[in-house]
Amino acid sequence: MNTDNELLVKLKKMIVKLETENVALKNEIKRHRLLLDSITDVLSTHDTNGNFTFVSSSCLNLFGLSPDEMIGRCSYDFMLPEFRTPIKKSFHALVKSSVCSTLTYQIIKKDKTVIWVESTNYALRDEENQVCEVISISRDITDRKKDEESAQETIRRLKATQQLSHIGNWEFNLKTQQSEYSAESYKIFGFEHVATNVSSDIVSICVLPEYKQMLNKAFRELLHGKTYKEEFKIRRANDNQIRTIFSKAEIFYDDFGQPFKAVGIFQDISEQKQIEEALLISKRRLVEAQALAHIGNWELDMSANQIWASSEAFRIYGLDRISPKIPLKTVQAIALPQYRNQLDEALVNALKGMKYEEEYKIRRASDGMERIIYSKAELMTDDKSNSYKLVGVVQDVTERKKREDEIKYISYHDKLTGLYNRRFFEEEIQRLRSDDEYPFSIIIGDINGLKLINDVFGHTEGDRIIQTFATKMKQTCRQTDIIARWGGDEIIILLPNTDEKKAELIYKRIDKNIYHEDHSLRASISLGYATMVNADANINQVLKSAEDFMYRRKLLEGNSLISSILSSIISTLKERNIQTEEHSDRLKNLSRMLGSALDVPENRLDDLELLAVLHDIGKIAIKDVVINKPSSLSDEEWREMKRHSEIGYHIAKSTPQLHQISEFILSHHERWDGSGYPRGLKADEIPYLSRIIAVIDAFDAMTNDRPYSKAMSVEQALSEIEKCAGTQFDPQIAYIFCNTIRRFYE
Repeated sequence: MNTDNELLVKLKKMIVKLETENVALKNEIKRHRLLLDSITDVLSTHDTNGNFTFVSSSCLNLFGLSPDEMIGRCSYDFMLPEFRTPIKKSFHALVKSSVCSTLTYQIIKKDKTVIWVESTNYALRDEENQVCEVISISRDITDRKKDEESAQETIRRLKATQQLSHIGNWEFNLKTQQSEYSAESYKIFGFEHVATNVSSDIVSICVLPEYKQMLNKAFRELLHGKTYKEEFKIRRANDNQIRTIFSKAEIFYDDFGQPFKAVGIFQDISEQKQIEEALLISKRRLVEAQALAHIGNWELDMSANQIWASSEAFRIYGLDRISPKIPLKTVQAIALPQYRNQLDEALVNALKGMKYEEEYKIRRASDGMERIIYSKAELMTDDKSNSYKLVGVVQDVTERKKREDEIKYISYHDKLTGLYNRRFFEEEIQRLRSDDEYPFSIIIGDINGLKLINDVFGHTEGDRIIQTFATKMKQTCRQTDIIARWGGDEIIILLPNTDEKKAELIYKRIDKNIYHEDHSLRASISLGYATMVNADANINQVLKSAEDFMYRRKLLEGNSLISSILSSIISTLKERNIQTEEHSDRLKNLSRMLGSALDVPENRLDDLELLAVLHDIGKIAIKDVVINKPSSLSDEEWREMKRHSEIGYHIAKSTPQLHQISEFILSHHERWDGSGYPRGLKADEIPYLSRIIAVIDAFDAMTNDRPYSKAMSVEQALSEIEKCAGTQFDPQIAYIFCNTIRRFYE
């Protein structure tokens, strides 16, 4: 019995103990449960396939699901598709190796929100040392990811900014005495980043010698708490370019207040320095340019009614600069009276915020000269948009306006004659047509024989004749008529408000009075006219009608004009003693005598006689001082003299009556041996009549007094011709000529 009681007591005690231990275990489980629930991270367990076997209650915050909704589901199901395969591989590697791993991925919560999760995973083994379960601690790292991305973006932008602004970082460790440089710092000094062949102090390698002492001193002072802000020059390592560097640094202290490193920046400011230097040069040039361009500054103080003006502004106004300020009424009084209302109105409008840009005339105070002034101004306002002053510039544009007027004049006038040019004439026709000012008439004139005059006397003489006709046109026409040079030798006249009958009267008056005559030649102009009655007419047809009329007149007057010019040339030759009447008669007689001896046909004898008279016609364009020079000609004078055969050729070529002897005139100074001029012809290449006239002209020159020689006897002259036969002269012609002359004098 006692035994049973003892057993019951023991059993009771065991039951009480078990109950007590069970309560303690429950309490322990409860404490662990509370502990798990208080942790914000999610504690979960997984089987070896990744399925949830346990999830702490905090999974509701992370996944938006309760533990019951997650148990038995695979953890991969919650991940974004791009993370499932790599995470699955990592999980299987953990199960296989039991190595702790931390995985980062994105999941989709129940509300479709995507968040970043970081999981730390541990593998658990059973009694047989096989992995039976995986414990995971997971947390939401979305905010951290955003911070990391933001930090990376900041770093990226900082690096980009450093590269764009040429700013690099550097640090100097005071304990190790070692320097560290950013990639941009290496680039600034011309090194590859962390170049193995570069010592740690890239500054001392590249800095120019004259800056080393300054930098060393500045760095020592930095260690003693002074400001480090230096500007120096380096020779860049990769290309030897001289660059300007700015550096700024500060000392950093540890928790104990001890300095442990210097941190600073490098900035390549070469371009900035160049810009600063360019700005300084630009400012200096601006001041100089303002003085040269006569530009001054001024400011109107509206409250004091005074103007502040620069020194150049005072010079423009012609005022003494006793004070930089001047009363407004003093400046206003300098403007000419006719401009004062204009300027007062412009000033009132400017003070209302309207545009101020005026051009006016002043009478300069210092010398009374009228000057053209340009002024522009702008109203200045404060932070509250209240206007407080008018700021402007003033410029003396007198010379510029003169140049503009000159340019405008040149653009509408012919330089040679001062008449209007074709551009202005065409614009005036267009204006008359636009304004419906009908009728108007047109007269076209063409100077006759200008090409011949240019060939004989040169373009200078031709230009003089054009100018003479232009002057006479202006004297003969009405003030309302517009006279223009239409082309090289054409002058055109626009007659506003002129019908055909009036145009005819004006045409006849001009035709009667316009000609040119002096001691050497007489020139004329052929005219034609037409009228544009109304807008239905074609202006091009009107111009053509006037030109056709003019060309018909030219054809009728042509032959008589050429004869007139030719006669005036021959008269001039005689007046200048280049070709006397006696000389012409002698040559005509000798040419007919020799021509007959040579059996020259009768029709050719007429050409030979004409050639004898006109072979030296080109001397009309040679200066008297050359023709009549008693001594030998200089090289330059000889070159001028030799031109006369070519000039004579052009005269004859331009004259219908002389066209057939033009080639003979050109060749009459050619020599039998080819040493003559202008083409160096020889023997039979020389025209036959030219060979004849060469012998005759030489004989007459030798037997008559010339400025450069006395006359020879006939026999002496013939001997000289015989001597030169075969070199200067055709030997056969020379032989027959000498025999003919000797028989004549026997």
